[in-house]
Amino acid sequence: VPVVISMTAIFIVILMVKAISFLMIQIPRVEDVIEGTEYILVEKGKIQQESLRKADMTERELMALLRQRGYHDLSKVQSAILEVDGGISVVKKSRSAT
Repeated sequence: VPVVISMTAIFIVILMVKAISFLMIQIPRVEDVIEGTEYILVEKGKIQQESLRKADMTERELMALLRQRGYHDLSKVQSAILEVDGGISVVKKSRSAT
């Protein structure tokens, strides 16, 4: 009997994973809720306060993350994006945009 119970539990888990995957493909909002969404924290060298608030991050935390990536001056940053995995992607301003 324990083998049957274990196999049933495994089957239910697999079924749930498949159902959630299907819903994520069919309904983009489901994917946003489950996976999260990225936030543009800096755009054209300017901090996006609304995105910062939605990401539950302070300017001080943002600046610390930028400094860790070698950006000490916000004017050198074209954009900074908080990714769904919690990492931050930074795009440097091109020389012609400065």
